Amino acid sequence: MLSTGCLQDRNVFIGLYKGISGILYLLSRAKKAGIHIDPHNDILQANWTFLHDRYLDFALDAPSGLFNEKTGVAVALTAALDAGLSKRIRNILPAWRICYMIFLKG
Repeated sequence: MLSTGCLQDRNVFIGLYKGISGILYLLSRAKKAGIHIDPHNDILQANWTFLHDRYLDFALDAPSGLFNEKTGVAVALTAALDAGLSKRIRNILPAWRICYMIFLKG
């Protein structure tokens, strides 16, 4: 049993299939479908902050791929914008420019 003060090592995945992008995509689609997602704002922001702070600077050089790589991140951010989450997620619009470059670069 772990104590509450114990730090854990963990792997964080960014992909659409099993990672942060999948969480962002799911919450975005739920919002778009009219489901109340306000109780999950902290999860939404924490996942977005991780992507913004630790991934987007390297996104253009990352491998392409829908489920595990940068294309999935771009799809998730597109879904977030489509669902109107840009007001809830800090710094999403500057990051969208990076995702647009990902689509252009392939």
